[in-house]
Amino acid sequence: MIELKLESAKINEINVKKLVDSNQVSEIITNLNLLWKKTIKNQFPGPQPISIERKHFKHLKTDKYYVANKNDGERYCLVFVQYEDHYLSALLSRTNNLYLINIRASKKCYEGTIIDGELVNNMFYAFDTPLICGLDVHTYAFSNRMEQIGIFERCIKRWPKTFNFITKEFISLENIKTLKENNKCDGLIFMPETAIVSVGTHNKMFKWKPLELNTIDFLYKKGKVFLQTAGELTEKRIKIETNGFQIDPNENTIVECIYLHDKHWQVLKIRDDKLMPNSVHTYTRTLVNISENILINEFYD
Repeated sequence: MIELKLESAKINEINVKKLVDSNQVSEIITNLNLLWKKTIKNQFPGPQPISIERKHFKHLKTDKYYVANKNDGERYCLVFVQYEDHYLSALLSRTNNLYLINIRASKKCYEGTIIDGELVNNMFYAFDTPLICGLDVHTYAFSNRMEQIGIFERCIKRWPKTFNFITKEFISLENIKTLKENNKCDGLIFMPETAIVSVGTHNKMFKWKPLELNTIDFLYKKGKVFLQTAGELTEKRIKIETNGFQIDPNENTIVECIYLHDKHWQVLKIRDDKLMPNSVHTYTRTLVNISENILINEFYD
């Protein structure tokens, strides 16, 4: 039996074991992705939505969409897989950290399961899946994929006491006026019914935030600010107000910032869950979002 190299850790109030052998982590992620026909090694198995602009409204009118409140949490995938003689249930972060969590489930789950979601405190909000109990569902319609998550839940025998699993509630876009406001959310997420699950940027999956919540993740070091293009850092000549946050000037720190005014931003929080800043492209599009200032009632028409 291969020995797993683990160390005790906590995510919020959830007791976990972090898998510290990067080769083992890479092999597990690669094996999971192969089960839904993704051959890119060691890549987070979920798409990144784009911020909606008015030019995208045509898609909302011509295609079938579902909408839900967007949680202000950290993105994780909940995964189940057999690795050698080990049956693993774990939270996978966007930085490819794998945290084992003590969940009892039927063996079917460990044939390969990936549940995409966001973690808010100890609440995991599931909102999509490409792989359920060994079944590749990434080409299924979105509503069918959500039904598969319901089937998966029935295979769970015991959740940890400090971990709560919730399937996010989506409604058809034409019923958006009935969507209940939630002060723990920071916007809306729009999911296309017919688009398949992908990795990387998803140009048909949209997110919306009110003007005051549009943010950018910068890399901050020694008073300099960086974005990235295809993994290469690019210095950006803007001013960031640290807003009382203690930032080590010698470390690469990802800071999520809100817009103040021309070339001036303010730190909202430190993003320990990210290693790289947003791209120059994302920065440019966020400035468009700020300029357009789309209001929620524009989705009611």
